[in-house]
Amino acid sequence: MANIVIGGLEPNRLREIVVQSRETWRRAKKSGAMRLVIDGTDYGPELVLDLYLNGRYFHSDTAKAAQLDSVGGMGARLTRQKLNEMLVSGVNYASELRWAVIVGRAEGLLRC
Repeated sequence: MANIVIGGLEPNRLREIVVQSRETWRRAKKSGAMRLVIDGTDYGPELVLDLYLNGRYFHSDTAKAAQLDSVGGMGARLTRQKLNEMLVSGVNYASELRWAVIVGRAEGLLRC
């Protein structure tokens, strides 16, 4: 989505904001407020999101559900915290893209 918005904007401050927002989202997917390593596995934001989406919420991947189950009580709380951080970052990113589309269209800056 960001690539479409960026491609539709003339080079200006609004486009720079969307590019910066995309980079912030990319960084959020790679690292979080803390590094979580349990039994040698680095539970980074992308892995945690994948495990919850595919092992718990939207799909029934038993291997991913089992991996979540294996982290124990404290690990479960910490992985949920990482999931929450990822979700907040994603919502912020989507909100910034929405804002850029609204402003870009209102000011005639968006070509798509």
